[in-house]
Amino acid sequence: MKAQKLLVGCFALTALVVAGCAGGHSKGPSDTEMIQQIVTDAMAGMVAQDIDVMLASYAPDFQSDNGDLEATRDFLQGIKDAGFLQDIDVDLTGLAIAIDGDTATAGPVVLLAAIGEIGLNFDLEKREGTWLVVSQSADQ
Repeated sequence: MKAQKLLVGCFALTALVVAGCAGGHSKGPSDTEMIQQIVTDAMAGMVAQDIDVMLASYAPDFQSDNGDLEATRDFLQGIKDAGFLQDIDVDLTGLAIAIDGDTATAGPVVLLAAIGEIGLNFDLEKREGTWLVVSQSADQ
């Protein structure tokens, strides 16, 4: 089920990119497509239990409910070691992205795991042309 939902999100993103390229006038992916790809990649990393992939687009000054980037890395390693990432189900169907200049929000991404259901929300900033996750919060 989790793989199916993740694949649906990936296929939807691929369809958007292909449709954009079909016109022949594409300048590359839109900001919305780039942000959706960041979230999709991070959640694919979560399903694969690969913390480096999960955090690949997080800013060095990232903050979350768990603290800074290093504290978040430690938290994720702890829940991985405890087995809480096994059989995790990621639902991207409710993902909404709102962009305001060089800032954006994306969420919720719903996670269903042994620890229950959690909704993740992301704040992003565009820095030197690249979108980075600068903060994350969880709704439980």
